[in-house]
Amino acid sequence: MSEFEGTPGPWFISSKKELVVEGDMNVIQTHGANCLGFHIAYASGWTDDVSTRAEALNNANIIAAAPELLEALQELVHADTHGIKNCSAQVNALEKAKSAIAKALGK
Repeated sequence: MSEFEGTPGPWFISSKKELVVEGDMNVIQTHGANCLGFHIAYASGWTDDVSTRAEALNNANIIAAAPELLEALQELVHADTHGIKNCSAQVNALEKAKSAIAKALGK
């Protein structure tokens, strides 16, 4: 199976308030030295529509969960391909998938 060649996770969301872009912005980033991580993506709503803030946060949640979702899916595919059933590897892969899904849904 191919390895992901982008910025390794975990990624997290940090809310930036009152930027020059006239509103709040969610920054999806990595952890780094002195809490200065690499910025992966930005998710913001329309400045004149408050209802889009929740949508922007939901977009940020799924982007931030991408590394965990990919890893969990790779483990599930590996377990299925190699006939690994009803053992700790399969259970761990399923738990990792559930956790990644919860993160993607902002829970």
